[in-house]
Amino acid sequence: MSRAADLLAAALFALFVALAVPVALGGSLDRARLAWYARHETALDARRRCLGADFVAAIESIRRALRPGEPYLLVEGAQPYDSGTYWVRYELAPHRAVFVGWRRDLHRPALLRKLRDEDMRWVVIASFRDAPALYDRRALLREMSRPNGG
Repeated sequence: MSRAADLLAAALFALFVALAVPVALGGSLDRARLAWYARHETALDARRRCLGADFVAAIESIRRALRPGEPYLLVEGAQPYDSGTYWVRYELAPHRAVFVGWRRDLHRPALLRKLRDEDMRWVVIASFRDAPALYDRRALLREMSRPNGG
C-alpha cells in the first residue's frame, strides 16, 4: 500500500512539473521581452505605460500647482474602494493629503463643513479610471452652493 501511494505521489508531482514548467517559462519570456523593449524607457514613460498618459499628465499638472510641502484635500471621485486615492497620494508624495470623503457625499453637511473648515487651498478629486482633477477649494465650495452645483 505504501509503495502504491509513493508511486502515485511521484506521478502527480511529475505531472505538476510537466504542466507548470512551460507556463512558468512562457511568463518569464514575456517579462524578459517587455524588459528588453523597455530598456531605454524613462521613468515618466514607464508611468505613462502603466498608469495611462491622461492620469500621468494630470498628476504632473497638480504637482506643478502645489507649492513644496503644501497639503491638499483629497476626495474619492469614483466608486468607493476604486483605489484612486491611493494612487494619487502615492504620486503626489511627499505632499500631505487630508481625506475628505467620497464625491457622491459632498452635498452632506458634515463633508461640506470639513471642506469649509480646512484651511487648505486645493482639493484633488481622485480617480484611477479617469484623470484626477484639481480644484481651488473656495471655487469648488462656491460651485457647490449654487442650486444645481456640486
